[in-house]
Amino acid sequence: YKKAIVQFKRYIERHPEHEADLWQHGIALAFDGQYDEGRKLFELHRTVNPNDVENALWHFYCVAKSSSVEKARTGLLPAPGDRRAPMEELLQLYRGQVDEAAVRAAIDQWPKGTRNHDSAVFYGELYLAMYADSMGDRKRAIELAEKAAAASDVNYMVDVGRIYYLALRDAAP
Repeated sequence: YKKAIVQFKRYIERHPEHEADLWQHGIALAFDGQYDEGRKLFELHRTVNPNDVENALWHFYCVAKSSSVEKARTGLLPAPGDRRAPMEELLQLYRGQVDEAAVRAAIDQWPKGTRNHDSAVFYGELYLAMYADSMGDRKRAIELAEKAAAASDVNYMVDVGRIYYLALRDAAP
């Protein structure tokens, strides 16, 4: 992710009008421990993508890591209308309104073995892991991130999940 950050910065220097679109840059910054910079990027990204729960959850993660869970909760970005399961339940979890069981119930609304179920499982495990990490439960975060990393799908976010798992595992005492 360090090399990615360099490339994102180079691109932004040439095309500053596209900075708000680069949520991937925010993830790289978070992985590099540049939480305040990541927070700013996710706030900027909200101006072009106001309904993305994932953006709100990454923002929460950056604020919790750089400041506190309380500040992350009070500053949680709104993200209305994201219909993907279990995004609304994850947003409610990060607000402190529901528990992990509600997220799992949203995942289980889809028949097992379907693409929708597999996608919901991946995103659920990834963002439950990040939530546990934000709460200071590194052991639980590693367990959940390992499940996300086992996803069979091939896409950018699954790769993010794998990188996150490896970073957690390798940094564990």
